[in-house]
Amino acid sequence: MVFPAEMIALPFMTDEHGAIKIKGTRVPVDNIIGGYKRGETPEKIVENFDVLKLSDVYATIAYYLDNKDDLNIYLEKRETEAEQIKQNILSKPHMETMRERFSALKRAESNEDTP
Repeated sequence: MVFPAEMIALPFMTDEHGAIKIKGTRVPVDNIIGGYKRGETPEKIVENFDVLKLSDVYATIAYYLDNKDDLNIYLEKRETEAEQIKQNILSKPHMETMRERFSALKRAESNEDTP
């Protein structure tokens, strides 16, 4: 018996932020494709993300191999967004500055309580 390719459903869903994830998990395809690019086996990827099914990992890799150009554009966009978020976080006051501010506030409150 020959099975049409349409019988294999892709295990993807897109979340409210536009991230493509594996259905029923919070694992983005970025993690699976990244593992594949690093030379990890599908079994190792499932070991790293135990909520994944092996068949979903294989389906994701197969889809990636057939759609590299589109998925690489998507992955580059995600990397750029992640870098922008990182830079935004790093541009905020550092934790040490926050501690200094907190200590100054505590000292000011202590001084107010002293007659």
